[in-house]
Amino acid sequence: MRPRHLWTAIAVVVALLVTVLVAGAQVRIPYFSIAPGEARDIAPLIAVDGVDTYEAGDILFLTISLNHVTLLEGALGWADRDVDVIPEAVILGTGTEDENRQVNRLAMDSSKDAAQVVALTRLGYELNPTGTGAVITEISAGTPAEAVLQIGETLTAVDGQPVLLPADLGALITDRQPGDVVVLTIETLDDATGQFTERQEQVSLVRCGDIPSCLEGRPDEPDSALLGVASQPRNFDPGLPFAVGIDSGDVGGPSAGLAFTLSLLDVLTPGDLTGGHRIAVTGTIRTDGTVGDVGGVVQKAAAAADSGADVMLVPRGEEAEALANPHGMQIIAVDDLDDALRALESVGGAPLPEGARPAPAA
Repeated sequence: MRPRHLWTAIAVVVALLVTVLVAGAQVRIPYFSIAPGEARDIAPLIAVDGVDTYEAGDILFLTISLNHVTLLEGALGWADRDVDVIPEAVILGTGTEDENRQVNRLAMDSSKDAAQVVALTRLGYELNPTGTGAVITEISAGTPAEAVLQIGETLTAVDGQPVLLPADLGALITDRQPGDVVVLTIETLDDATGQFTERQEQVSLVRCGDIPSCLEGRPDEPDSALLGVASQPRNFDPGLPFAVGIDSGDVGGPSAGLAFTLSLLDVLTPGDLTGGHRIAVTGTIRTDGTVGDVGGVVQKAAAAADSGADVMLVPRGEEAEALANPHGMQIIAVDDLDDALRALESVGGAPLPEGARPAPAA
């Protein structure tokens, strides 16, 4: 091939490659990338008014970076072991991106509320949490509820019996049978007026065993009745004896619940729960103190390591994911708050005083 023809051929190939790369960088595909986010020290984000507080150690909550991707970004993500590229339908489910953001905001608020309840209960306080309804955050596909309810609406009664908290909703469904029809009282916020409108809907309950997500969570109760919604409390008041605030910024989701709980305990009691370590923590917290799975553990481990963490607490069910690439950190799996406290003691942290309450501020 003559030199001039060779250079022409090379120029054509280069032009084609550039065209492919430019197109790949612009063409969006129906996938999200889940990449490492940030690790944030919680203690500076906690504000307590009414009792003495103490210097706390470095307990970090972890975030992921979630973004729609182009074809090129998707290809790069598939090649990165710390990045997952997930179909859009898996991330959004049956909701929209706006609904997903709303659900994550509600989940963050609920995680902070639960952390306060769990921490203060662990310190010996008797609390009386209240709310004004159960805000729908998820609706199971294939259930009758899917046809009449919307994410963001609030359930306030079942057959005329008030629902103030999600636990009330569960209690009112527990004694029913699959096939029973219940009358739900629902409130919907009118964005234009800022007022709630109320309506009632009849909904048939389904069998838990017929809904995969229910059966996975309740394998021993396949014949129990299911409405098919997950919810968070509306206007939740944990009934704290003093004011507590946690500034989580614009981060959503429930995955920082355990981290918030541990850091709040550290702030409210003498001694350093971390033993001088930089502790990364992920896992939801329920009001009974149990820790739940969160997702994105691979990415959160990378974020934790980048922040200098040397120990990471993870939910028991996600231990294997964290151990797949621990980035040199010690990974400790926990089932509940007591497990987490024992884990911190095992790395040199101070034990939490039994029944300790912070002294009233002078």
